[in-house]
Amino acid sequence: MIQLWNIAWPAGVVVLVGLGITTVVQLIVKPIKKAAEQIGTVAVLSDRIDKVVSVMNVTAKNTVAMKEAFRENNMASRSICYALKKLGCNGDTERAMEHVNNAEDRLNERYDEVIEEALTIRGEA
Repeated sequence: MIQLWNIAWPAGVVVLVGLGITTVVQLIVKPIKKAAEQIGTVAVLSDRIDKVVSVMNVTAKNTVAMKEAFRENNMASRSICYALKKLGCNGDTERAMEHVNNAEDRLNERYDEVIEEALTIRGEA
């Protein structure tokens, strides 16, 4: 009977140590592995966000360029209207000038709205 006890208690200790190691792995290693996977996901998301920001920067620069081009176009149209008015084309030039002024007003209103929104978003970020 003593020989059985000499074999059983070390086997019991080995089983308990194995259960302890399994528990440690479950409690420590798995969360670390999961966190590492999430870090990889965050890196992918960060990459994608950087690309979105790049696209937004290009879009913003394009919007500013378009505004400047429209402003130049409106100034050219206004100059043409003044030239035609000097030639005696009064009725048509008055209507054309109203359209030029309305276009410029709309452009300025929308541009001011966009800048205000951008500043609000920047303040929240």
